[in-house]
Amino acid sequence: MEEQFHPTYRHFDRVKRHRERAAREGFKRCEVRILDQDERLIRSLAAVLNGGGEAAQKARNLLSSFIAPARKDIVSFFQESPLSEVGAELDLERNKDTGRAPDF
Repeated sequence: MEEQFHPTYRHFDRVKRHRERAAREGFKRCEVRILDQDERLIRSLAAVLNGGGEAAQKARNLLSSFIAPARKDIVSFFQESPLSEVGAELDLERNKDTGRAPDF
């Protein structure tokens, strides 16, 4: 019969110290659900990113451009939308008039 692992206070204390040390070093714990076939890929990617250096920066740049393309400002977003013809005649310049002087 298999023996079960019963964690003790000392075990939890070691885990806590390990996580605190990792946090001080700039690491963050992250859990994700992935397919079995992607496990080696994700572990390899994590190793490259954790290793730092030029390879890590290249991986970050490549992934960032693929996953999260550069954000556009709201005006550009709407100008490129399918509804752009609807508001094509809109004047988007802000009125610089400060109003009238207060009459005290």
